[in-house]
Amino acid sequence: MTIASAVAEAQEIYHKVRMFYRDHPRPSPDALKFLHGRIIDEHRDFSGSYPIAVRSMVFDGYFNEKVMKNYFVHVSNHPWKTREEFLDRQAEYFVYVQRKRYPRTDERQIREYRDQVRQALRKEDEEFNSMFKKVTQELDKETEDARDERRQRLLKLLSSSSTTSSPA
Repeated sequence: MTIASAVAEAQEIYHKVRMFYRDHPRPSPDALKFLHGRIIDEHRDFSGSYPIAVRSMVFDGYFNEKVMKNYFVHVSNHPWKTREEFLDRQAEYFVYVQRKRYPRTDERQIREYRDQVRQALRKEDEEFNSMFKKVTQELDKETEDARDERRQRLLKLLSSSSTTSSPA
């Protein structure tokens, strides 16, 4: 994906968000979650690579083409290789937004803001991973229980059929 195509897709997403806000001037949190899910489904690759930008467009109603372009340039020059780096790149989006909204913010404040955003994203990621692990364990247990139950029924069926079909 080129920077120009990423910006174009971001514009397309934001257009959909604006149309949604036009039709729903004060959307409920559930309506925004629905819109977010729909955007993710329709723009799966973009949403997977830039989830924070999509969330910002949907839940904050914020989009700035120059911010988005600068962010995409930054990400293309600093690609991530680890989950930690991925979260750091997502945090950078908020830094670009902060700089655009508050151009007089000094570098110390920007560093503090970046650190706060990174901490929040890491915490959210840890909570998600914890929930994912818990759900996976529960599903594994349910699968094993169902497998054991099927095995027991099969053994019972086989033992009952062998007693009734034994030669006399």
